[in-house]
Amino acid sequence: MISSTNSEQRRTEMKTVLTINDVAQKLQMATSTIYKYAERGILPSFKIGASRRFFEEEIDAFLEILSKSAKEVKSC
Repeated sequence: MISSTNSEQRRTEMKTVLTINDVAQKLQMATSTIYKYAERGILPSFKIGASRRFFEEEIDAFLEILSKSAKEVKSC
């Protein structure tokens, strides 16, 4: 039997999972671009059956990297 402490820890450790459409909306890009980025490994993703999924925290980290890169380019 799983203790209530373990099940509470699992709930707090669960990551938010996004679909292709969620990511496309968040990044304001076409879904075809999101597919390409995922297939090339530019955006980290995983598959559940035939569907591709993304962890929200990894997409947020991707946005942070892009933001830092843009700031560096502007300062040059």
